[in-house]
Amino acid sequence: MQPTTRRGLDALTAAWAALHPGVTPIDARFGLSTVLGGAIDGVLAFPLEDHWLLVSYGLSELDDKETSVPEVSGSGFELTARVARDPRTVLPPQWMIQVINGVARSFVDGMDLSLGDWIVGAGALGGSAQAGPLTSVTIVADPELPRIDTANGVVHFWTVVGLTGPEGLAAQEAGTAEPLVAALRERSPLLITDPARPGLV
Repeated sequence: MQPTTRRGLDALTAAWAALHPGVTPIDARFGLSTVLGGAIDGVLAFPLEDHWLLVSYGLSELDDKETSVPEVSGSGFELTARVARDPRTVLPPQWMIQVINGVARSFVDGMDLSLGDWIVGAGALGGSAQAGPLTSVTIVADPELPRIDTANGVVHFWTVVGLTGPEGLAAQEAGTAEPLVAALRERSPLLITDPARPGLV
């Protein structure tokens, strides 16, 4: 039985709610929680005016402190993403939610994951045609809320940014995604993933 007060999850939710007051997130929960061996428990989807803000929960400690490092909550980070949104849409982009879960799954399974990393895929992100030409991702510090301090320790927020196939290959060939991220940031300071945007490569 889960506690009625989840101090870790409450801290995550409160931090983002403070940045977007009056916006109620949709709670996209996964059937298999981290308690039972899943990657993450779910994703909070905030419907903002021109984009969806997606925030994972479950990589950090959601309830009481259990890990042995007091300064860090769980894995020390949660994943975020921003996806372009038509204001008329009411359901969050499932394809990007699946991408977040997939990145988390790879990390939980032992893949090293750090800021600046990129992951090159062979098909559309999330296996969805809605992702358009986006097949790859890079990981950067969240441009809006890089970290918070909670009773369970620090939680960093790492943003998943969608890249086209050629952009992913360019990052792989160059050994860095930084030039691509800089160019994307000029177009969109919040690094909103938009399948309809022109490619950089």
